[in-house]
Amino acid sequence: MMMKIINNPDCLNNIKPNSTRTLTPQLPTNQISPPTLLSDSPTLKDLKDSFWGSYSVENQADVSFLTSNQPSDEALIEKIFLADDRKIVRPTTQYPWSAICALLITTASQKKYLGTGWFIHPRVLVTAGHCVYLHEQPTPAWASSIEVIPACDGKNRPFQSVISLTFRATNDWIHQKKPEADYGLIILAEEYSEHSRIGHFGIHVLQQTTVSNTRYTLAGYPLDKSHLDLEFTQWFHELPLKKLDDTMLFYEIDTLGGQSGAPIWENRDNDQYYCIGLHTLGLHPANKGLRITPQIYQQIIQWLDELKL
Repeated sequence: MMMKIINNPDCLNNIKPNSTRTLTPQLPTNQISPPTLLSDSPTLKDLKDSFWGSYSVENQADVSFLTSNQPSDEALIEKIFLADDRKIVRPTTQYPWSAICALLITTASQKKYLGTGWFIHPRVLVTAGHCVYLHEQPTPAWASSIEVIPACDGKNRPFQSVISLTFRATNDWIHQKKPEADYGLIILAEEYSEHSRIGHFGIHVLQQTTVSNTRYTLAGYPLDKSHLDLEFTQWFHELPLKKLDDTMLFYEIDTLGGQSGAPIWENRDNDQYYCIGLHTLGLHPANKGLRITPQIYQQIIQWLDELKL
């Protein structure tokens, strides 16, 4: 069963924020698994990672920042390091896994892509910018629609699903496709009806300037573990960071296509899950995610203020 929300597409408004709010996790109040709901969507034979909605190995300029001057056919967009250490998430209905969603993205040209998003509010998810605004050629455009499937587990949709038509992305992503601006929001028209059983993540600005032994978790919906009849499964891996700079996180956490937008989080005191970044792409010799900086944190607050949330 899918709850279809009718809403108008929306773009960025330049409203200056003045909020000092913090974005903290919210644990579910009830985690009793609801009845299983099966997918009612058609089989998709050409589903791709959402990354390819904005980048193409046919365009060397698009991938040059990924490949360290390697030929385009050697671009390591996502990578498994040595043995595949990813583990399947079951049950997905337990927090924080419940707050992680498979994203079935339909573009303005009616192409289909898979991505990952995560709740930060009963109406709002964070994901990669290339999941919501796609630089497809010849005409870049907002996604036509995104089906949000929380805690998807194969054909099971334990918390149903909902379609969004309203998104946010930054001007730096929309107009310049800057990798350090590759983030955005998915806005639901109303509070998600299952939120009390799903919960949401908090967001934390990582203060450290060097890597530590802290292990961070990344979870999402890789295409290589999915099937063409939309049986998406959630997988996770956790390791310390390999490197970090002012805008990006580098790690050998195993990921593959479909995990664009996946949360990277730390478990703080009392199972408080705070995201410190989101996965955006692979990069030789490490996978790569966007770091939650003070600027990104403030931009998310600005969008929430704009929406009066």
